[in-house]
Amino acid sequence: MNYLIKFDEKGYRVDTQVAEEKTTEQIENYLASDYELVEDKVYQLLIGNVDGKQYIKDPVSGEYVEEPPYIAPEPTEEEIQQQLTAAVQSYMDKTVQTRNYDNIHTACTYATSTDHVFAAEGLACVKWRDAVWRKCYAILAEVKAEKRAIPTVEELLAELPILEW
Repeated sequence: MNYLIKFDEKGYRVDTQVAEEKTTEQIENYLASDYELVEDKVYQLLIGNVDGKQYIKDPVSGEYVEEPPYIAPEPTEEEIQQQLTAAVQSYMDKTVQTRNYDNIHTACTYATSTDHVFAAEGLACVKWRDAVWRKCYAILAEVKAEKRAIPTVEELLAELPILEW
């Protein structure tokens, strides 16, 4: 069996057609559209059926080479900020859940409770929440001013104020 394969600029397959299912005219059209006619043994190599590894077509040499390992792109500053924000939010939520509040938001609503115990806890949560986010904004400003590196989640959480009930 033969295949018509179109490769992208990096040598990855972007489309594969079975040549035997096409007319001569269709094959000629595919070839005119930068498709290449390859034998079954090459196709099997490309898809990993020869040695369990997938291959690409080297755009420089034209040879079939083992696909390079995937390297995840570095997260953007925005993505890192979102991850750290989510970690801080989760940390605050879990902290107040130790006293059976749903999350930091609901805990803060108790600041106006008519029950003096709930009101005191709610006010403590409001003050703590504000201090936590103020610290986060201070760290963010230092990072943006290149006065410090972006902290890991663990480093960031270690710098946050502790809730004092």
